[in-house]
Amino acid sequence: MAQQTISLEWYIGEEGSPWAHGLTGQWLDVVDEMGTGSLERQMIVRILRNTAIALLATILIAGTAQPPWVSEQVRVGNGIQVAFRLEDQAHHSGDLAALGALLDEQAAGRWQHIWKSVQPTGGTNDTPASAGLVDGNLEEDESTVKLIRLEQAGHLIMAEVIVHRRAYGWTGFNPYRETRFYSESKDGWIRTMPDTSFWGTQQVLEMDHLRFELYARDAAYVQERIAQWDELYRNLHTMLGVEMPRADARLTFVITQDPVRGRGGYGDRFELTSPLLVQTPDYLSLEDYLHQSVVSRLTYHVTTANLFESSNGQQYEENVVGRWRTIRRGLRSWLRSELLDPDWPWDLQAQNVFYASLPEHHPLKLATLSHGPENMSDEREALLWRTAATASLFAYVAETYDINTKSNKHLPSFIQGFKEHRTWDALIPAIFDITMEEFENDWNHWLDLQLSSAPETTLLHP
Repeated sequence: MAQQTISLEWYIGEEGSPWAHGLTGQWLDVVDEMGTGSLERQMIVRILRNTAIALLATILIAGTAQPPWVSEQVRVGNGIQVAFRLEDQAHHSGDLAALGALLDEQAAGRWQHIWKSVQPTGGTNDTPASAGLVDGNLEEDESTVKLIRLEQAGHLIMAEVIVHRRAYGWTGFNPYRETRFYSESKDGWIRTMPDTSFWGTQQVLEMDHLRFELYARDAAYVQERIAQWDELYRNLHTMLGVEMPRADARLTFVITQDPVRGRGGYGDRFELTSPLLVQTPDYLSLEDYLHQSVVSRLTYHVTTANLFESSNGQQYEENVVGRWRTIRRGLRSWLRSELLDPDWPWDLQAQNVFYASLPEHHPLKLATLSHGPENMSDEREALLWRTAATASLFAYVAETYDINTKSNKHLPSFIQGFKEHRTWDALIPAIFDITMEEFENDWNHWLDLQLSSAPETTLLHP
């Protein structure tokens, strides 16, 4: 079924356009070209002017009665806006039952928990959904859900919206973009999910090293970037000084219509939620968000599979899970920052938290990377700080020891060193042939330069 856009658009004639002078002026130009005499010209002009006035009056009178399709568009749009208002009221009061009444519970499946939940920073399940989460730039009577576009999708209505509340999960960007589906019930418009026919046929797209299993609806997002991802996957191995996997060991991505939590993968297989169903930062397109998601999984896979496992495939529990866990997270953050523009939302938040507090905690010590500053009690903020602080360490090593010297050996050796050494005072001299204190002083000097040259940033926006 061809999609029909449900929207009303107005076109206003610009100065200098053919419509700017009005109908009568256009007709007079035609009369002038006829070359008629003065009396005859006046009679024709009078007839045409009267005809124009009568025609305009007819149009205005007829315009008071909208065509049926326009009335239906207005009715649908108004009904969905009512659902937005009811959603606002339920969030404001923390009434999960009221939120549930706005959902098609049979179709929503695993999405119900996300649609009915907002996870506040440092909060609990008992925290009202609106606590500290609504965008402070909104007027008191404004809806937090702003309608961008409505489109018919089979028997459903697809609504693109901007939501001025924190997104679900730890990233918590605000505002966020979302595509929703609505169906009409006897009690109004309720949020639902499209059936399998909406997604089309199953497809497989492959390159030399990557494989995507997906449905036709999402194919365009992947086709545009798959060659770029395949090359990026090879470049990651080169950057880190590790060998490519064997030719028949493709890394597989499955694009699903279910919510995917965490990394959504194991071994050589990852799951990603369809871009049409995720909450994305309002400054990212769906294509860009999928690109960021794929790149994030690629960095995770390459670093975990090659750099933080022993020769027999077992992770060093003491080093990785304990002492060096932050190192792995920071390495992935730095790699994403090198490969993505704009930054991954989590990394962007981490950088802002870190650089905003850097003067307070300067100079930094390597030992601080594992737990964060002592006076930073908020768990999420401390994790953001540790991520960006460790990412800065890899950025410093790459720029100072490899880029400036046109070498490509220190960074891979530094990363590999975490498999061989248990402490900083053993690792640093082994790789850089200087003491840990000298290394820390040089790193802090580099951070000073970064801080003095960096423009002011606004949290959650590139």
